[in-house]
Amino acid sequence: MKYSKLSNKSFTATMKHLLVMAFAILTIGCGEKKSDGVNSDELEDREGVAYLKNSNSPYTGKCFEFHDNGQKKSEDNFKDGKMMASR
Repeated sequence: MKYSKLSNKSFTATMKHLLVMAFAILTIGCGEKKSDGVNSDELEDREGVAYLKNSNSPYTGKCFEFHDNGQKKSEDNFKDGKMMASR
């Protein structure tokens, strides 16, 4: 069985494609994990709707408040900027 050698251009192109694919996989796999919530200091109230500061979308997710000693004081859930009722 005969094997053909890759030309230098073909080898370089193949290596570039492999490097791009490896970079994409690492970027996606090691991307920032979704947060479990935000500190209440990161939210602002605009006419009764909660927004992350510097955001134009109403906040959806958890919000935490902490005591001065670092222990969790409260946890609230927001959907479309409105606080959800506790279960």
